[in-house]
Amino acid sequence: MSASSGVPVVSEAFEWLGGIKARCVHHVHVIVEDVKAVQKALVGARGVDSMTMYDIGAYGGCLALMVRTKPVAIEYLQVTHPEIGLARLIKDDPLGLSEISLLVDDIEEAIKAAKELGYILLGRSLAFGCREAWLSHPVLKLNIEFMMAPPADYKPSADEMCEQWIYGHHGDEEEKHFRGAIKKVE
Repeated sequence: MSASSGVPVVSEAFEWLGGIKARCVHHVHVIVEDVKAVQKALVGARGVDSMTMYDIGAYGGCLALMVRTKPVAIEYLQVTHPEIGLARLIKDDPLGLSEISLLVDDIEEAIKAAKELGYILLGRSLAFGCREAWLSHPVLKLNIEFMMAPPADYKPSADEMCEQWIYGHHGDEEEKHFRGAIKKVE
């Protein structure tokens, strides 16, 4: 298990749809109306290793609750600022399961393979050295996120900012750039 991410490290990547190479399904995104209510409901629940809430409103437009479970974590998202970052992409989505997040070794290779399958690149993010890309398939109605972990020697600075670049639901809007800090919610 990786000490920095808590993600199981496997010796061989598996091939996901269309030959996209991934290490594992890291987590799924679930859109909810109230992440604090979800957190309250999960306190003491069996199978929950930990829960951490983050305010990513400044650059992502959401309140996020990461629930660590095995084998796959669940990230609950509540839109708080619908015109900022990731929230621009999910604000009109129905509540419930929204996306599957795959840990990949080469994010550009994964994006290329996904585009060859008809996926559209909706946005990118850089947070504490972790690179992410969000893609959607218009026919399969499947949203995926690729995550590429930071290098093993990565050390975030105390004032590091996180960034998102959003290209819209069809990947063809003028790029919108958002920058801000992640705030842990106690």
